[in-house]
Amino acid sequence: MTYGAAISLTFTEGAALAVVERLAVDSIGHHYVRDLEAFPTGTAYSTIAARIAPRIQDEALRQRPALIDITDVGGVVSEVFAAAGAGVTTQGIRLADAPDPEGDDIVRADLLGLLLLLTQDRRLHIASTLPQARQLTKDLGAVRDPKNLSVLVRAASLACWAAEEAARRDADFEGWIDYVRSLQTPAPTRSFAEAWAMRSAPTTEPCELCGAIGCRNYRHRR
Repeated sequence: MTYGAAISLTFTEGAALAVVERLAVDSIGHHYVRDLEAFPTGTAYSTIAARIAPRIQDEALRQRPALIDITDVGGVVSEVFAAAGAGVTTQGIRLADAPDPEGDDIVRADLLGLLLLLTQDRRLHIASTLPQARQLTKDLGAVRDPKNLSVLVRAASLACWAAEEAARRDADFEGWIDYVRSLQTPAPTRSFAEAWAMRSAPTTEPCELCGAIGCRNYRHRR
């Protein structure tokens, strides 16, 4: 189980918040939109930040940065949300047409690809009790171009992206832990008596340590 939170900011459509919970169902990730709100054009960024901050301070959400889509408004605005976060880590990102090896940009086509996979496989679930649920469903049905995503779709898709990235990092970390544990588990070795008994055993294979054919050094027979 992982979570993702995202805030999308635009000049023409206002702003939107989306919080997504990713659950593995039969080892397949399903994304559930748990919180969703749109803010009308003209709402002060400080007002938006003050309303959003308490809702992303849950312990599960604080484990990962909340993504702030600053494609349209620039990085200065993200500082307002960072200041209002009261301990919540935020990360400003931009949507780009091509990957940037040195930045944190997210390629629009990649974001749309994830969104299409989730919707086509019916792995994106929107709680009907959310005030903006119907509008988000309508906007998703109208998606045709990665450059023309509504503010709600951008927020929801970025929250899904964040939850997916968190799940991937958790899986990598668990794999690393398993690897470390394997290093700490001693490999089975032969006793001195067994190795000495093998000392005179004929062999035509090259020694793994010295390369000699018929090596009789018992220390090389592990």
